Amino acid sequence: MRSTVRSILRIIVVACLAGAIADLKAPWRSGPRTRIYVVDASASMTAVGEPQSLTIADALKLVELDLLRTRPDDRSTLILVGARTVIADLKAPVLNVDPMGTDLDGALRQAEALAGDGDIVVLTDGRAPVPLPPRVPTFVIAAGPVDPIDARISAVQLPPFVRPGETYTARVSISASGALRGKLLGRDIVFDGPGTQDFIFEGLRGPVNAEIELADACTANNALRLDVLERDEKPRVLLMTDAPLPIDGDRGRDPTGYDVIVLNNVALAPRENERLAAAVRSGAGLVILGGSNSYAGGRWAGTPLESVSPLWAFPDDRVALVVVLDCSGSMNESIAGRTKMHVVTTALGEALSLLKDDDELAAVPFPVDQPIPFGPASKRGDVAETLRRIDAGGPTEIAPALKRALDLLQGATAGRKHILLLSDCETEESPEALKAVAARLGGVGLTIVGTAGTRGRLEALGGDFIGILDLAKLDLAQAVARSRGLELQPKAVDAGWPLPERINRTTAKQAAEIVARADGVPLLAIQGRVAAATFAFEQGWAGGFASWTGLADLVRRVTPTGGSAHVSFDGDELVVRTSKPGTVLVDDGAVPLVQRGSSTWEGRLRVAAGTHIVRVEGRVAASAVLPCPPELAALGVDAAALDRIGTRVTSLPERRGSTSPLPLRGMLLIAALVLFLADIAVDTFWR
Repeated sequence: MRSTVRSILRIIVVACLAGAIADLKAPWRSGPRTRIYVVDASASMTAVGEPQSLTIADALKLVELDLLRTRPDDRSTLILVGARTVIADLKAPVLNVDPMGTDLDGALRQAEALAGDGDIVVLTDGRAPVPLPPRVPTFVIAAGPVDPIDARISAVQLPPFVRPGETYTARVSISASGALRGKLLGRDIVFDGPGTQDFIFEGLRGPVNAEIELADACTANNALRLDVLERDEKPRVLLMTDAPLPIDGDRGRDPTGYDVIVLNNVALAPRENERLAAAVRSGAGLVILGGSNSYAGGRWAGTPLESVSPLWAFPDDRVALVVVLDCSGSMNESIAGRTKMHVVTTALGEALSLLKDDDELAAVPFPVDQPIPFGPASKRGDVAETLRRIDAGGPTEIAPALKRALDLLQGATAGRKHILLLSDCETEESPEALKAVAARLGGVGLTIVGTAGTRGRLEALGGDFIGILDLAKLDLAQAVARSRGLELQPKAVDAGWPLPERINRTTAKQAAEIVARADGVPLLAIQGRVAAATFAFEQGWAGGFASWTGLADLVRRVTPTGGSAHVSFDGDELVVRTSKPGTVLVDDGAVPLVQRGSSTWEGRLRVAAGTHIVRVEGRVAASAVLPCPPELAALGVDAAALDRIGTRVTSLPERRGSTSPLPLRGMLLIAALVLFLADIAVDTFWR
C-alpha cells in the first residue's frame, strides 16, 4: 500500500512538471465587462410624440440606471451622436453636439473599436443614413418621438430671377403626417390625414419670411424663406475711375452685384484688390486700364488682382538702378518742419518698393564719398536708412557723382541700367562738364528729379526730368517707375490702333491673347473674362485714346453670357447639372463640375436650409430652396432602421464578461513541490 501511494504521488509530480514545462493554460477566466452606450442627441429626437416617447433625457437616465449595476472593474463609454460624435462624461453628460445631423454610422464604428469583447447599446430613432451593423453584440432601444403629427414645407419652386420691379410666383409643397389645420401667408392649410398638398402664392416681391401657423410636433421645419434676385437683361457696369470714361455705368468702389467692372488708374486698398479678384472668380467681367496706379505702379505684384489679370505687374526683365542723391548743404533747409534731406530720403524709401527683389540697387550720395555698392533690391530698406543718416553739407557737384554711378554700373549684370538723380539742381558746374558726363551715358537711362522745381544747368545732361513744385508733398513713385522702365512713351503701335502718349510696361502671361502691341510690348491682352490694357484715360497717358470709342466693345467682349442649369437636392446637397463645362457658383461660392455624360456636367455642394442663388458663367441661372434641414424632414421612430442596426430590446440586458486564458504554470509547480514533499513524508514516516 505504501509503495502504491508513493507511485501515485510521483506520477502526479511528473505530470505537474510536464504541464508547467508545456505552459498549460485554463480555457478562460472572467474579466472586466465593457459596454458602449450610443445615445442619439440630434434634432429629430426633440420632436413631440406620444406620451410613451423616450426623450434624450430619458435615454441618458436609462444609461445612468444601467451604470448602477456595474462592477468596479467594468468599463463604460458614452458616445453622443449629432452631426459629429462626441465622447461624453458618464457622470455629467453635456449635450455639446451639433444637432442638425446624425452621424450614426460614425458613432457605431467608434463604438465597435472601443467595445472589444463587450457589447454596444444604441438609443436612437433610426433617422440617419443606413449604417453597417457592428460586428459585436449590439442592442437597440427605440428612442425619440412615437407617432408624431407634424407638418413641414417639403419643396419650393421659384423662378430663377425677376426683372426689376416685377413680382414672382412660388409653388410651395407642404407634407403632413396626420390631420392638421393651420395657415401660411393668410391661406388655410387643412390636412385630414397624411399627405402632401401644393399651394400657389402669387404677387410676391423681395424676400419672404413666414411660418406655418399651427401646433405640431416640430416648429423648426415650418419656416418659409424665399428670395428671388432681380436681374436686368442689360449688364450692370461699374466704373472705378476718377477720370471721365467714354461708356455708361455706375461710379463706385464696390464690385458686388455688377456684371462688368472697368478699372481705370485707381489706387486700390488691399481689401479692394481682393474684392475685385473675388468678383472675377464669381463670374464678373473685368476691364483693367493702365496708369501710374496700375500694375507695378499700383503694387499689384503678388496680389489677387495680378492672379486674375492676363498681364504680370512687372515687365519680364531686371534693372540695375543707381540712386544719385544730392546731400549738399542746401539739403539742410527746412520744409514744413523737416529738412529737405529727410523729406527726400523718406519719399525715396517708399518709392523703392516699386523695384523687384531681384533688381540691382546702388547709391551714390554726394558730395560725401560714401557710395553704396550694388546689392539685391530686396535690401532697399537698408539702402534708404543709410542715406537717411547722412549729414548733408558741401557743394553741389553733380558731374563727379554721375561718373561714380557710371563706374558702378559697369559691374552690374542686369540687362537694363538706369540712374535716378535727386537734386535741387543748384550747381555751379559748367555746361561743358555736364555734357561730357552725358556723352558717357550711352545706353544708360537717366531720370532727374528737380526738388526745386526747375532744371537749371542740368539741361545739359538730357534725360527725363520731373520737376517738384511742392517738396512737402514729394512722391517719388513716378520717378522710380520711369527709372525701373515701368512706363513707356511708345513710338509705334499695331495697325488700326490709336497711339497712346504713355503706357505701362508689362509682360503677358502665357495663356493670354495679345490683341495689340505698342513698341513690341502688350497694349491690350485678354484672358477669359478679363481684358487688361496698358493705356489709360488720363491726362499725359491717353494720347490717341482720348477719342477712342472701342471701350464699349471691350466691355461687351468680357460681359458674362450666362447659361442654364437644372438644380435638385440630395439630402442637404444641392445638385447642379449643366449641359457644358463652365463656372458655376452657388451663393458666390465656386462649385467644381464633374462630367457625368457626353453633355452632362454635375456639381454638388452641401448647403443650409433657405434660398440659394445659382450662377452660371456669371449670370443668375436658378434659385434653389432647401425648405428645411434634412435632419427634420422625417420624424418618428424608424423601426426598420433599428432592426438593421442590432437586436431590438425594451430593457438593457446583463453585461457580457470578457474572456481570456488563465496561466497554470505557477499552480502546477506549487502542486509538484507539495506532492514531492508528501512523497518524502510518506517514505519517512510510513513504516
